[in-house]
Amino acid sequence: MSKKNIKKCEKLDLNMSDLFKKTDNLIKSHISKKTDYSIDFTKLKKVISSNFIKLYKAANKTDKSFIGALKAQEVKQLKGLTHLEKRFMKAQKIKHKDEIERIKALKHVLFPNNSLQEREINFSEFYKDYGEDFINILKSNLKPFVNKFIIISL
Repeated sequence: MSKKNIKKCEKLDLNMSDLFKKTDNLIKSHISKKTDYSIDFTKLKKVISSNFIKLYKAANKTDKSFIGALKAQEVKQLKGLTHLEKRFMKAQKIKHKDEIERIKALKHVLFPNNSLQEREINFSEFYKDYGEDFINILKSNLKPFVNKFIIISL
Protein backbone atom coordinates (compact mmCIF):
# COMPACT_ATOMS: atom_id res chain seq x y z
CA MET A 1 0.00 0.00 0.00
CA SER A 2 1.46 3.32 -0.98
CA LYS A 3 1.87 6.17 1.48
CA LYS A 4 -0.54 8.16 -0.69
CA ASN A 5 -3.24 5.51 -0.19
CA ILE A 6 -2.55 5.42 3.54
CA LYS A 7 -3.17 9.17 3.66
CA LYS A 8 -6.40 8.65 1.73
CA CYS A 9 -7.51 6.12 4.35
CA GLU A 10 -6.72 8.58 7.12
CA LYS A 11 -8.68 11.36 5.39
CA LEU A 12 -11.65 9.02 5.00
CA ASP A 13 -11.27 7.93 8.64
CA LEU A 14 -10.83 4.28 7.65
CA ASN A 15 -8.90 1.64 9.57
CA MET A 16 -6.77 -0.85 7.68
CA SER A 17 -9.10 -3.63 8.85
CA ASP A 18 -12.07 -1.74 7.34
CA LEU A 19 -10.56 -2.25 3.89
CA PHE A 20 -11.12 -6.00 4.14
CA LYS A 21 -14.88 -5.56 4.47
CA LYS A 22 -17.11 -5.99 1.45
CA THR A 23 -17.50 -2.68 -0.35
CA ASP A 24 -21.22 -2.32 0.39
CA ASN A 25 -20.71 -3.03 4.10
CA LEU A 26 -17.79 -0.61 4.21
CA ILE A 27 -19.89 2.12 2.60
CA LYS A 28 -22.80 1.51 5.00
CA SER A 29 -20.55 1.65 8.05
CA HIS A 30 -18.79 4.76 6.72
CA ILE A 31 -22.12 6.53 6.15
CA SER A 32 -23.28 5.49 9.63
CA LYS A 33 -20.16 7.13 11.10
CA LYS A 34 -20.79 10.33 9.15
CA THR A 35 -24.49 10.58 9.98
CA ASP A 36 -25.62 12.08 13.28
CA TYR A 37 -28.61 9.77 13.54
CA SER A 38 -29.14 6.05 13.16
CA ILE A 39 -29.73 4.74 9.66
CA ASP A 40 -30.53 1.29 11.01
CA PHE A 41 -34.25 0.93 11.68
CA THR A 42 -33.94 -2.48 13.38
CA LYS A 43 -34.82 -1.05 16.80
CA LEU A 44 -37.91 0.65 15.40
CA LYS A 45 -39.00 -2.62 13.77
CA LYS A 46 -38.59 -4.44 17.09
CA VAL A 47 -40.71 -1.83 18.87
CA ILE A 48 -43.44 -2.16 16.25
CA SER A 49 -43.33 -5.97 16.47
CA SER A 50 -43.51 -5.90 20.26
CA ASN A 51 -46.50 -3.54 20.10
CA PHE A 52 -48.23 -5.86 17.66
CA ILE A 53 -47.62 -8.79 20.02
CA LYS A 54 -49.59 -6.88 22.66
CA LEU A 55 -52.34 -6.24 20.12
CA TYR A 56 -52.42 -9.97 19.20
CA LYS A 57 -52.91 -10.87 22.85
CA ALA A 58 -55.77 -8.37 23.12
CA ALA A 59 -57.32 -9.68 19.88
CA ASN A 60 -57.17 -13.29 21.12
CA LYS A 61 -59.13 -12.30 24.21
CA THR A 62 -61.78 -10.36 22.30
CA ASP A 63 -62.39 -11.25 18.65
CA LYS A 64 -60.19 -13.76 16.80
CA SER A 65 -61.39 -12.59 13.38
CA PHE A 66 -59.50 -9.37 14.06
CA ILE A 67 -56.12 -11.23 13.92
CA GLY A 68 -56.01 -11.36 10.10
CA ALA A 69 -56.42 -7.60 9.77
CA LEU A 70 -53.88 -7.10 12.53
CA LYS A 71 -51.32 -9.31 10.75
CA ALA A 72 -51.87 -7.44 7.46
CA GLN A 73 -51.31 -4.09 9.21
CA GLU A 74 -48.12 -5.37 10.87
CA VAL A 75 -46.70 -6.54 7.54
CA LYS A 76 -47.66 -3.23 5.93
CA GLN A 77 -45.94 -1.18 8.61
CA LEU A 78 -42.77 -3.28 8.61
CA LYS A 79 -42.55 -3.10 4.80
CA GLY A 80 -43.07 0.66 5.02
CA LEU A 81 -40.20 1.01 7.48
CA THR A 82 -37.95 -1.13 5.29
CA HIS A 83 -38.79 1.07 2.32
CA LEU A 84 -38.05 4.24 4.32
CA GLU A 85 -34.75 2.75 5.50
CA LYS A 86 -33.70 2.10 1.90
CA ARG A 87 -34.70 5.62 0.82
CA PHE A 88 -32.87 7.10 3.78
CA MET A 89 -29.70 5.17 2.90
CA LYS A 90 -30.00 6.23 -0.74
CA ALA A 91 -30.26 9.88 0.29
CA GLN A 92 -27.20 9.53 2.52
CA LYS A 93 -25.26 7.88 -0.32
CA ILE A 94 -26.10 10.84 -2.56
CA LYS A 95 -25.03 13.25 0.17
CA HIS A 96 -21.68 11.45 0.66
CA LYS A 97 -21.19 10.55 -3.00
CA ASP A 98 -17.66 11.99 -3.21
CA GLU A 99 -16.42 9.98 -0.22
CA ILE A 100 -18.09 6.82 -1.52
CA GLU A 101 -16.35 7.21 -4.88
CA ARG A 102 -13.00 7.64 -3.11
CA ILE A 103 -13.64 4.51 -1.04
CA LYS A 104 -14.50 2.53 -4.18
CA ALA A 105 -11.38 3.79 -5.95
CA LEU A 106 -9.22 2.87 -2.98
CA LYS A 107 -10.76 -0.59 -2.77
CA HIS A 108 -10.17 -1.06 -6.51
CA VAL A 109 -6.47 -0.23 -6.15
CA LEU A 110 -6.03 -2.52 -3.16
CA PHE A 111 -8.31 -5.31 -4.38
CA PRO A 112 -8.21 -5.25 -8.19
CA ASN A 113 -11.06 -7.26 -9.74
CA ASN A 114 -12.32 -7.87 -6.17
CA SER A 115 -9.38 -10.16 -5.58
CA LEU A 116 -6.29 -10.01 -3.43
CA GLN A 117 -3.66 -7.67 -4.82
CA GLU A 118 -0.91 -10.27 -4.99
CA ARG A 119 -3.11 -12.47 -7.18
CA GLU A 120 -3.73 -9.77 -9.75
CA ILE A 121 -0.64 -7.56 -9.83
CA ASN A 122 2.65 -9.09 -10.84
CA PHE A 123 5.67 -8.88 -8.55
CA SER A 124 7.66 -7.23 -11.33
CA GLU A 125 5.45 -4.11 -11.23
CA PHE A 126 6.51 -3.42 -7.65
CA TYR A 127 10.11 -4.41 -8.34
CA LYS A 128 10.23 -1.96 -11.25
CA ASP A 129 9.19 0.90 -8.94
CA TYR A 130 11.15 0.00 -5.79
CA GLY A 131 14.03 -2.18 -6.99
CA GLU A 132 16.13 -4.18 -4.51
CA ASP A 133 14.55 -2.29 -1.63
CA PHE A 134 11.29 -4.08 -2.40
CA ILE A 135 12.92 -7.48 -1.86
CA ASN A 136 14.40 -6.34 1.44
CA ILE A 137 11.01 -4.97 2.54
CA LEU A 138 9.37 -8.30 1.69
CA LYS A 139 12.04 -10.30 3.53
CA SER A 140 11.66 -8.24 6.67
CA ASN A 141 7.84 -8.21 6.68
CA LEU A 142 6.59 -11.51 5.30
CA LYS A 143 5.82 -14.29 7.74
CA PRO A 144 4.63 -17.24 5.65
CA PHE A 145 3.49 -19.36 8.59
CA VAL A 146 1.38 -16.65 10.22
CA ASN A 147 -2.20 -16.90 9.06
CA LYS A 148 -2.90 -13.15 8.82
CA PHE A 149 -2.94 -10.50 6.15
CA ILE A 150 -0.02 -8.10 6.13
CA ILE A 151 -0.23 -4.58 4.80
CA ILE A 152 3.14 -3.23 3.77
CA SER A 153 3.56 0.50 3.40
CA LEU A 154 5.66 1.44 0.37
